[in-house]
Amino acid sequence: MSEEFNKVESMIEQLKAYANTRVSQVKLSMAEKVSKLAAEMIAMLMAALVFFYSW
Repeated sequence: MSEEFNKVESMIEQLKAYANTRVSQVKLSMAEKVSKLAAEMIAMLMAALVFFYSW
């Protein structure tokens, strides 16, 4: 009985670790998307400023 309890406890710990890893992965993925979007917007703004000030 004790061995089965230890297996279940181990599995629960592994599931917690998996869930934490997935949450971290989603956070990093979202941060990457936001940073790419911000970089594209800044690049467009800079290009627009150069274009309009060159007239």
